[in-house]
Amino acid sequence: MKYTAAYLLGLSLLTLQASCQQAPSSTAQSVTDQVPIDTAINVGGKDILKLDLKGVKLKGVEPAPVTEEWQALGFTQMPVYVTDPEKASAMAVSDCIAYYRYDFHVPNDDIQGAGVFIYQFPDKQRLDNFLDGAQNNHLRRHLHVGEFYIQIWSFYDDADIAQEHLDQMQRYYEQLGAKLYAEQ
Repeated sequence: MKYTAAYLLGLSLLTLQASCQQAPSSTAQSVTDQVPIDTAINVGGKDILKLDLKGVKLKGVEPAPVTEEWQALGFTQMPVYVTDPEKASAMAVSDCIAYYRYDFHVPNDDIQGAGVFIYQFPDKQRLDNFLDGAQNNHLRRHLHVGEFYIQIWSFYDDADIAQEHLDQMQRYYEQLGAKLYAEQ
């Protein structure tokens, strides 16, 4: 389990790193347009920060520090969010117009943690195309609300605590109107 979690976390980071490296350097270097987390950001009539993991405390983890790689891109704190569609698409997945990420970690452990990725798409059709084939499992769940895709995840050695993390985040997002993606 520990090695699977490490592999999946590494794979996620490599995918994100590859996305960032493919972006033009001016895009990657100019991702300093963060605003304070309590400032409303209106993207296409929707506010991605209304989906912020405000006040959620997960057992055994704390907000992760921003890595050197993220600092090099201009980010100084968790959560990381980008509302410029060009930058969001370059950093996360193509077609997304806003990106939000909040990582939690176990102090002194580079493997275990939990968190959320949120991508906003310009329309429901692109969201549906992205969700096609998404599979919920014991490490992650996929939710959606409006044009937002929400992926919650937990890589924790104790399976019961990992499930508690997922259940807690899922309940939080369901209270905000999100629905668990039903694989088709």
